[in-house]
Amino acid sequence: MKIFISNKFKKENKRKLKKKLEKIISCLENCGHKTFNLFRDLNWKERELPPGKAISMAFEKIKESDAILVLLDNKKESQGIFLEIEFAKALNKKIILLVSGKYSFPTLEGIADKPIKFKNLNEIDQKLNEIEN
Repeated sequence: MKIFISNKFKKENKRKLKKKLEKIISCLENCGHKTFNLFRDLNWKERELPPGKAISMAFEKIKESDAILVLLDNKKESQGIFLEIEFAKALNKKIILLVSGKYSFPTLEGIADKPIKFKNLNEIDQKLNEIEN
């Protein structure tokens, strides 16, 4: 399955974010999925793209994907994530939420095809292995 990975970028610690994404991407690709993540695929560049350009690039990749996996590991809102989820939903793409157990997003979890709760990223391997190709 082709999976677009969505994450909060603005005001995030880029080093920590890169580590989290590498773990998620590695697990998905080891299960045979193909992944796209804007941060990774732009060579981990820490500068932010203009919002219009970033969302255009994201929308193109979501169109090409079978699913969107959204990392939700803090309570800070991200307009970009909301737009990506709404766009994927409008295209009937599978929506997978990877939600830190510290937080709850009832509305998003309600529309997700597969909400996955985790306590720490070391336990996500088993949970992401359950995503069907």
